[in-house]
Amino acid sequence: MVTVAAPGIHGLAWNWSGKAASLILSLILLIILRLNTDQSALRWPQTRMEWRWTILGVIVASAFAGITNFLLRDHSSLTGEQLFYEASLPGLAEEMAWRGLLFIFLARAYSPTNDVVSFVPAAIISTLCFGLCHGISLDNGSPNFYWLPFCYATVLGAWFAFLRIRVKSMVTLSIAHNASNICAVLASALP
Repeated sequence: MVTVAAPGIHGLAWNWSGKAASLILSLILLIILRLNTDQSALRWPQTRMEWRWTILGVIVASAFAGITNFLLRDHSSLTGEQLFYEASLPGLAEEMAWRGLLFIFLARAYSPTNDVVSFVPAAIISTLCFGLCHGISLDNGSPNFYWLPFCYATVLGAWFAFLRIRVKSMVTLSIAHNASNICAVLASALP
């Protein structure tokens, strides 16, 4: 895992300001676009079935992240800041960007009526973009591509995209994403 220093936040090792800025920008764009709660998926799960999918989504994402990171663990040290960071901003900011805005833009591009068929290309493209952004890294100013993070994020991204279509709730996605991040860092730090 690559640690990125947060500009403007002295003494913190994680990208707090970048994720906060991303989240704020996403929310501003949702307001400017005047999307209702159904279009933006900014809502809690509404039905018993949606809650069941939410619970299943959290369990599957957490199990996948925990098992994968346990098997690939590097015995890295875990800080309170890292645990708090992984439990908060990445899931909110990334889900608003990838399964929120990008998903909405792509679904509209493939079908202005927003039918379910338009969600399939939106899910595939947003998932691949999510994977690519996790696979690309700047190491000493030089861009590199890493297959393992790409594959890992693409599998999780596909699950999150499925949940986006099934449950239509950013709350579900943020909880599942943050839970998987917590399981990942805990499993990586195990002896």
